[in-house]
Amino acid sequence: MPEKIPVYSAEKDELEKLCAIKEKYRTSQICGWLFKKKVISFAQMSNVPKNILTALEEHFTIHTLTPLADADSSRTETFREAFRTADGKIIEAVFMNTGKNRTACLSSQSGCPLACSFCASGSSMSFGRSLAAHEIIEQFILLNRKVPEGAQNIVFMGMGEPFLNQDEVFRALRIFLDADKFAIAPKRITVSTAGIPKGIADLAGIFPKVNLAVSLHSALQPLRDELMPGLKKIPLSELRRAVFQHINNTELAVTIEYLMLDKINDSPAHAEALAAFCRGMNCIINLIPFNRYPGCSYQPSSRSAVRFFQETLEKKNLEVVQRFRRGDDINAACGQLGAFDCKTSEYQ
Repeated sequence: MPEKIPVYSAEKDELEKLCAIKEKYRTSQICGWLFKKKVISFAQMSNVPKNILTALEEHFTIHTLTPLADADSSRTETFREAFRTADGKIIEAVFMNTGKNRTACLSSQSGCPLACSFCASGSSMSFGRSLAAHEIIEQFILLNRKVPEGAQNIVFMGMGEPFLNQDEVFRALRIFLDADKFAIAPKRITVSTAGIPKGIADLAGIFPKVNLAVSLHSALQPLRDELMPGLKKIPLSELRRAVFQHINNTELAVTIEYLMLDKINDSPAHAEALAAFCRGMNCIINLIPFNRYPGCSYQPSSRSAVRFFQETLEKKNLEVVQRFRRGDDINAACGQLGAFDCKTSEYQ
């Protein structure tokens, strides 16, 4: 018997062919049940004819991820959840509620092959594989089942480098944007990259209204190579050209993410280098507090160092914001995903 197809990433014509659907509105009904009402079984689709339901059961499956454990922050309205894929890989996703915005932070890979030294996903856990589009979609569905209001925003800032899994991430983006499915506005989606120029260009060409964030963390080449060894082959000059081209093609501001590491990348010289990198760029610099995780050796920059760093940039007429810590008490903040213990089914 053929293996069942994950329904969340099935194309509409695939549904229509395998389920012998003749009326197009039936496909929209099915999509409504799956993506808006988020049913857990085909049998819940009460207005879909029995013959179509039978075909759905025969050819498709709804869930392939198994929820393992979750953790809720005691300080902020944030929770994270670990999942196991059908082939045993571990992934994590995070839901954040600021009051004004509800955001789902999704993973594009199990672990990360870039091995950035300050990130648990790349330095503490083994790389598993890239995720299929339906596994990305399922994270969003399963997070939203816990929160009646659901997420308004999506950020690809979980495990993995999205542009090293570009085909499946872009397939997931099309599903999120589809009017018959989630119908999420592109301005509410952000893809964060460590700096893959081709992916940056392709995002602008295919999804020009989806937001881009670039994880920079140092504007000095030797230090960036040390912090982010998986990107040594991509010089900062090439990355900078790609960002400027993206801005020119989309007319959107880009977020430049900069993790503040004590006595590593927070000196006045580092601030000047960042200012030079961002000169003339339509961007917002996001200064991120370093979040410790088991086994890491870095420390977060002091408040005075962060304040001086920000003032240096602002004197250069650059827009700077500081990211508020969310979920760091449950290892759900930036750089902390990857602390799930498969043997105990608990978070470290």
